[in-house]
Amino acid sequence: MAKNHKRERCHPLRILKLTRVTVTPAISPVRQASRAYSWYQQHQNLVVEHKRDLQDVVSEADRNVEALIKTLIEERFPDDAVYGEESGGEMGNTSFIWVVDPIDGTACFVNGLPNWCVSLAVVCDGEPVIGVVCDPNHQELFHARLG
Repeated sequence: MAKNHKRERCHPLRILKLTRVTVTPAISPVRQASRAYSWYQQHQNLVVEHKRDLQDVVSEADRNVEALIKTLIEERFPDDAVYGEESGGEMGNTSFIWVVDPIDGTACFVNGLPNWCVSLAVVCDGEPVIGVVCDPNHQELFHARLG
């Protein structure tokens, strides 16, 4: 019975709807977050901090882009959880968890190298069901979904 319950929560139509939301330019959290590019253009002025070691950095752009993405997701999917690389998140009692890496490749980002992107995944009951990577430097969007 638990398997059927899981199947209902992770229903392919819900996954398809989430996929459309993540890749449609006007409403996509990842596409909207490509605003990170404007931060990138000012990378020499960013406040940068070290997390665990000298190569593990976080910038104000990371935090601001993550906050934007989380807000967009929470507005559209208030019953889902959102977990960000920089701020974490409350998992609660939900089937769907959105995992956000606002600037994947922060070290490159803060050093002016165009090898960074915005990454987003959707996990349903512990299983990855959607992955989206937006590369604002090359105006590319890659996505995949389960099924």
